[in-house]
Amino acid sequence: MKQRKLTKKVLAMSIACALTLSTAPQLHGLVYAANDEQPQTTSEPVPATGSEQLQETKETATAADSEPGQASNETTKTTDSEQVQAASGVVSSDKAGAEAYDLPAVTVEAPRPDWESKLSPGTVTIIRPSDYRGEQKSLADLLKTVPGVHVRDVNGKGQYTTVSVRGSTAAQVGVFVDGVLFTLGGDAAADISTIPVKNVERIEVYRGYIPARFGGTFMGGVINIVTKRPTKEDISASIGKSSYGGYKGSLEVDAPLGKGSLMVGVNREQSKGDFRYKNYASSSVVADLDTDMALMDSSMASWQYYKIVSLGSSWTDLTTGSTYSGSGVLTNDQAASYAADLAAWQTWAYGDDNGDGLTNLYETVYSKYYSDSSSVSVTKLRSAAAYYGVTVTNEEIKAAIAAGDTTYYKYYAMKNATTVVDSVDPATSSDYQSFQTQKDADQAKKDQLGDGTRHRKYNDYKNTDAIIKWQDDHWTAKATWKEIDRHLPNSLLSAGGDIGAYVDTDNANIFNCERKQKIVTKEMQVGRRDTAGKLEWGWSVNYLDSQKSYRNLSAGLYENDNSAYWNTPFRKWSEYTSQRWGGSIDGTYKAGERHLLEFLAGYSKESMHVRGSKVTDGTNPDPVRYRTYYTQALLNLQLQDTITLNDAGDLWLTPSIRYNSSTTYGSNPLDYDAQHQWNKSIEQTSDKTTWQLALKKKVNDHLTLRATGGSYYRLLNLYEIAGDGAGILPAPAMYKNGSLVSSFPLPEEGKQWDVTAIWNNRLLGADSNIQLTYFGRNAKNLLQLWRYGYDYWCYSNSAEGRVRGLELQTNLSWAKWDLNLAATYMDTTAKRRDTSATGDNTYYDINTSYTPKWEGSARVTYRPDNRNSIFGEVKYVGKMYTSYSTYENQAIEALTTVGLGVKHKFRKDVELVVGVDDLCNAGPKVKGGWNGNYIYNIEYPYQGRTYYTTLQYNF
Repeated sequence: MKQRKLTKKVLAMSIACALTLSTAPQLHGLVYAANDEQPQTTSEPVPATGSEQLQETKETATAADSEPGQASNETTKTTDSEQVQAASGVVSSDKAGAEAYDLPAVTVEAPRPDWESKLSPGTVTIIRPSDYRGEQKSLADLLKTVPGVHVRDVNGKGQYTTVSVRGSTAAQVGVFVDGVLFTLGGDAAADISTIPVKNVERIEVYRGYIPARFGGTFMGGVINIVTKRPTKEDISASIGKSSYGGYKGSLEVDAPLGKGSLMVGVNREQSKGDFRYKNYASSSVVADLDTDMALMDSSMASWQYYKIVSLGSSWTDLTTGSTYSGSGVLTNDQAASYAADLAAWQTWAYGDDNGDGLTNLYETVYSKYYSDSSSVSVTKLRSAAAYYGVTVTNEEIKAAIAAGDTTYYKYYAMKNATTVVDSVDPATSSDYQSFQTQKDADQAKKDQLGDGTRHRKYNDYKNTDAIIKWQDDHWTAKATWKEIDRHLPNSLLSAGGDIGAYVDTDNANIFNCERKQKIVTKEMQVGRRDTAGKLEWGWSVNYLDSQKSYRNLSAGLYENDNSAYWNTPFRKWSEYTSQRWGGSIDGTYKAGERHLLEFLAGYSKESMHVRGSKVTDGTNPDPVRYRTYYTQALLNLQLQDTITLNDAGDLWLTPSIRYNSSTTYGSNPLDYDAQHQWNKSIEQTSDKTTWQLALKKKVNDHLTLRATGGSYYRLLNLYEIAGDGAGILPAPAMYKNGSLVSSFPLPEEGKQWDVTAIWNNRLLGADSNIQLTYFGRNAKNLLQLWRYGYDYWCYSNSAEGRVRGLELQTNLSWAKWDLNLAATYMDTTAKRRDTSATGDNTYYDINTSYTPKWEGSARVTYRPDNRNSIFGEVKYVGKMYTSYSTYENQAIEALTTVGLGVKHKFRKDVELVVGVDDLCNAGPKVKGGWNGNYIYNIEYPYQGRTYYTTLQYNF
């Protein structure tokens, strides 16, 4: 498979061309967080879920629309009321005056009052994908720039990807789209690789304190993706190409419709993903194969030596020194001479000195046994005759010998001559051929492994999505459709060894199976918002339908294979069908001059049907063992009050209280098997009330201090409660002192806190924003996966942990330069106890997997003139463990990647972006650890150096 990528020459030429042109407005590419005093990269309040806040500062007049020569780094300071005016939908006009139109207040909500900016006292970072336009960044790429956030490309780029916040697990993070929970109950965690960002206005990342407008309690944090709203009549299109068969294309149409406006977007992204990498396990396996082939050569040489010397009257084993009797065909000197000189042996043994068509060896052996035949028993003579198909009795042989007939002596000599000759001939010896067969097999494997260079197989994906969204001053209606069609790459099994070495070769085995997954999701959402006096409120209803299917396309090659591998449920195929209805009412109420109340009441009901091989296809003799139907109902009631504590209006206290409930039901449509009672119909409700508290003080115009804390109670999803119906099953009921505690695992619980200092002022001649946060969290009842039986695992509340860490985010902006820094330090400790049937239930220290101690990013942007922008990025992820084991050899080494790019505006409506990610090709070289004398890869290698180019056009 050839690596398809843009050549370095093309990249260099593109950059050179872009740098030589200069007359268009300037470009920007910054990430910032909302601030209630100044909208730079801080962690201050943002509008409520679904609102559409315009970009102040650099985005107030975008680069494309600003006057030529206007300083793009000019920052506009806004008051609270000005921020609210932006949030209510007042749209800046197109300063170039190019066929634009102004829309009246086309926002999801009605105008917000000026106390909107005080609603979110916790840490919030805002990412606007438009700042990175043309750079072909995914949601995962954008989230990697946020401190406290760790993105794990579980199966590689474009494949299953999860996110954690401040050391949490992926399941402890809530991912929302326009305020609606993205994750289904049947998902172990949110797969952010399936969330497109092309039609997204902004991404809100909340850490620590979670505003009341997001239903549920999430121990890690919340990520809210807010889709775009049209602000002017526009048609835009972009097309991009990248290495390894990458392609991105999009079309977006914005137009007025009725009293509101309509947005229609269609996007396509695909990649072959056949990047090249080095398989580290290959070298050790090749070395083992070389050793084995050398052993086979030695065995064949030793075999031939002993076969020849055994033709003498006696021979000695060179290893043990023991002496054995030989056949006496040759003298001991002859046998020793030929054994030492195989060329001479070949010449004599297989030569025909007499020219009678018989080899010298055959004739010598024949003569020897013929001369001995007169002294052998009649039984041996009869056996020799039978060897040639002659049936004769002992009496008949004796009569023939007495008559002088030597026929049976000849049979005896011929048989022994043939046997001896065949036994010393490598071409006819079964022993020798077994050695040769093994060597040939080793050589074939070595040829497959080569020098260890691989091209990733089954790493392709095709993602297609569409969105249609209409809104006016009060109403919003949205419908989306999404299809994910991808192969699933095979794991290198990070333990190395033979199996991992052969992944992505032509070796036809189960570890190279071709597997495909297809996900089709349809979603609809309708809502309305109104204002009545001091009350601003709204309602929303939503529906989601998801079809997930999996197929092992190699299963047909193993139709007659009855091994445990293929008898595992869902191994060949599976289908998960889910529907979810939901609705919510939320709002804010100003109670006097000192109180601002925010409330939310939300409810959702989800059902999930499961089908799969060895479960519902009639091939399993025990089909009633597995539950195939689940439901989950979630209820969220939340109330938050922002209290102004002083007359100066610069000290706020924000308490909130939340009640969250989950009712889970699982069943099998067939009668349950009494032997496996976990498949019987069962229902359980978990609920609890939790709290949060935030205190914020604006010390002066430059310094703001903030502290938050609270308790959490994470309701488990269907996957954790009911398992997957196959290898993961519901855990046995929990008892304490003879009393039932829970039929299912308990929700995870914990407490979190953080303290933050935010500084906004001039630094080193630049407009600067610096935010430093010290955070911590204690958690208990953490879920772990344990083997509970011969062929199944269960989730159990068997771990507890603690996290302490620092987040630093710094943004500096000069006239032509921008510098953005993000860094995270985390110190984590965890304990685990074996709660399985054979466990000792005693806690012991473990590592927290996939939680690096250090992580950070830096981005520099240089704008030499109004048409061009050059940017560079560095990202660092420290060493992290891949399992709970405390062994140092089970850790992924640190990774540093560098990216470069350039943007050029040919004119206002045409922009070209050219760049490269992972310039040094560090990704594929990352090692997953070591074992003895060899190293091995991570389970799913990272894609390395990737060139890309994007052309964008606004009609």
